[in-house]
Amino acid sequence: MVAHPESIGLASPLEEGELMVSVYLFDIRQSRDYQTNEMIVHNRGTLRYPPLCLELYYLITVHSRADLPVRALDSNRMIGTVLQTLHDHASVGGSELIGTLKDNNEELRLMLDDLPSERLGQIFSQKPYRLSVACRAGPILLESKRTKQVSRVLDASLATEHRDGGEG
Repeated sequence: MVAHPESIGLASPLEEGELMVSVYLFDIRQSRDYQTNEMIVHNRGTLRYPPLCLELYYLITVHSRADLPVRALDSNRMIGTVLQTLHDHASVGGSELIGTLKDNNEELRLMLDDLPSERLGQIFSQKPYRLSVACRAGPILLESKRTKQVSRVLDASLATEHRDGGEG
C-alpha cells in the first residue's frame, strides 16, 4: 500500500521512478455543461469575457514494488484504495485546493471515466500495461484576460405617440 503521500505524484504511467501512484493528464476538453456566454463585471466601466470551462482527464496508475508472486495482489489492493479515495472525495473544494482554485472558492468534481482500450493501447504501446483507472476532474474555469470597456447610460429619452385605435 501507499504509506507516504510523497509516493503519489504527477508522472507518465510509463516512467520508472519512486512513485507508487502516478497521476497523468492525458486529455483536456471544453465543458459544454458549465460554459456561459455572459460577460462578467470586472470593475466600473469594464466587463470581462466569460471564462473557458474545461474538464481534465487523468490516468491514475499504480506501481507496486512487491515481490513478483504477490505483485498482482498488491496492485489490486492499491487500485482499490485509489477507487475508494475517489469515491469518498468525489467533490473537492475549499482548503483541499491550492492556487487560483482555492482563491476563487471553486469546487471540483472527480468522476471515474471510461477509457477506451484503444487509448490505453496507445498510452502503453512501449511498455507493459499497469493497472490503471481513468478519472475526470472539473469544472476548471480559466479566467479570460480579454475585457471590454463599457459606459453607463447617463441620459435616456422615451417618446410616445398616441394612436387612435377606433373605427370609423
